[in-house]
Amino acid sequence: MPKGYIAVLFGFFFIVQLLAQRDETSILIKSKGLYQDNAGEIYIVNPGEGFPHFTFLKSGKTHMLRHKEGQLFEFSHTRNNWNSIGGTLEFIPIGEGYKMCISFLGREEKCAQQIPIHSQELSLTLGPGLTIVGDFIQPLSPKSDMVAVLLHGDGENDRYDLYDVGMYLIHAGYSVFAFDKRNAGNSKGPVVDGNGYDEISRVYASDAANLILQLMQGYPEKRFGVIGISQGGWIGSIVSAKIPSLSFYVNIAGSISIGWQQWRHYMLSYLKRSSFSHFDVAEAEDYFTSFFDAGLDKITFEEYQTKLLQYQEKDWFKKLEKRKLIAWKDKRRALEVMARNSNDPSLDVIKVKAPTLGIFYEFDHSTPPDTPSVFLNALRDSEARDISVRVFPNSTHGGWVVDSFYFDSSKITRMEPRAYYVIVDWLDSLRP
Repeated sequence: MPKGYIAVLFGFFFIVQLLAQRDETSILIKSKGLYQDNAGEIYIVNPGEGFPHFTFLKSGKTHMLRHKEGQLFEFSHTRNNWNSIGGTLEFIPIGEGYKMCISFLGREEKCAQQIPIHSQELSLTLGPGLTIVGDFIQPLSPKSDMVAVLLHGDGENDRYDLYDVGMYLIHAGYSVFAFDKRNAGNSKGPVVDGNGYDEISRVYASDAANLILQLMQGYPEKRFGVIGISQGGWIGSIVSAKIPSLSFYVNIAGSISIGWQQWRHYMLSYLKRSSFSHFDVAEAEDYFTSFFDAGLDKITFEEYQTKLLQYQEKDWFKKLEKRKLIAWKDKRRALEVMARNSNDPSLDVIKVKAPTLGIFYEFDHSTPPDTPSVFLNALRDSEARDISVRVFPNSTHGGWVVDSFYFDSSKITRMEPRAYYVIVDWLDSLRP
């Protein structure tokens, strides 16, 4: 077959796939939100690109969605595995909303009606060439004047990154502002430059603080607070320091440990959830002790090289090497990189003055196990009020329910909904 013909076929296939993806996203964006069936069960439909899904509000049971035809989707049996199909889901337009009919394989179909909510897209200009776009979402009958601005985790995340959290709040009567991060979704701005994770986080914190100040001006009758997850949890503390009048600050599994300590924990956790044995992980722990000690100038570079030669041919080493830097080539490089990763987010938490809630997970693969105590100790040295910290067992980053650090992501079936109910109850306690 001629090469030109193959290229045309490949191009045609790519265009078809792209159009199908756009069609899928368009349908889900139109039909997103909350649904309720005749038995009172509530569902969340999240159109987030990369992980469109629907969730049972009460149990946290979550299924991925993919477009089949027309308004029909099929869903996975587990959260992250298409090897087993759970059934189909169809969106049927009714008036100004939608009806969602769920058909589990081998079980009777049940339908749910979309719950009306008020959503307005706002475009906020924060500076030259910097525009942040997001949805100001309110229940039809808010029970409070408080609004939660949702702060993203690491990556080019759009307004659907914390959409599930937002829908729990909407269902409970609170309002939220969910926005696209700079240069994600519909938001535009200069490329974020920074010498390390700390500087980059502060750029996003500045964006968040500036958009909150604009929202405060535009909605003087509202009280604003922040809810951040992962990197957004730490960013929330920076924003709280910038805007002392914030009504609340919620940190969900936020990055509060010193930079290199979180880096170390993440790499070891990656091995645990990649089917490596306890013995492999013990070897990796031994290696990383010397790796970080070399960067902190606690041992000589020759001592570090001995450990590197001992372990660099191991399967676990090669697995990690594909993902990020795990070997120093020279002492100067080690010292430079470690200097950029020795930031201490707890120093930002000390500056918080708002009522503060921390939500953490027992088997978090991103946040080190001592993070809740680090967070709480920093808050004790702050002027924060109404402080509460909760750690949920048998769960990992994002609140997904697992049984240990050695979990298989393809077997995850649900998130931990109690974490979101704790947020709601805590916000209720702040109401006059």
